[in-house]
Amino acid sequence: MLRSGTPATRRTRSSRRKVRKAQQASKGFRAAVPDLHAEIVDLGVAGDRASVHLHFTGHFTGQFQNIKSNGQTVDFQAFDLYRVKDGHIVENWHLEDNLTLLKQLGAIKP
Repeated sequence: MLRSGTPATRRTRSSRRKVRKAQQASKGFRAAVPDLHAEIVDLGVAGDRASVHLHFTGHFTGQFQNIKSNGQTVDFQAFDLYRVKDGHIVENWHLEDNLTLLKQLGAIKP
């Protein structure tokens, strides 16, 4: 069985720092796209794993990193794979279509 990440039972300062950084990034993106909507497209559970296919939509009306908005629509997808132990998420793998998102934000030319 493939394993990666840090189990919650052995959470270190480094992993807590990673969680804080992820929360800050999420907060910054939600400020740039205040009407962000996440739709669960597909959800599957097998053993101690749960997979989620997400579809995000909204309007870029703020600023994200050094990119200023023009009110453009954002529409991208993501995938999460969770490992659950004793009713708690202990590991998470997250992939999102950042190329599409960065093109929509104007950071990358199509």
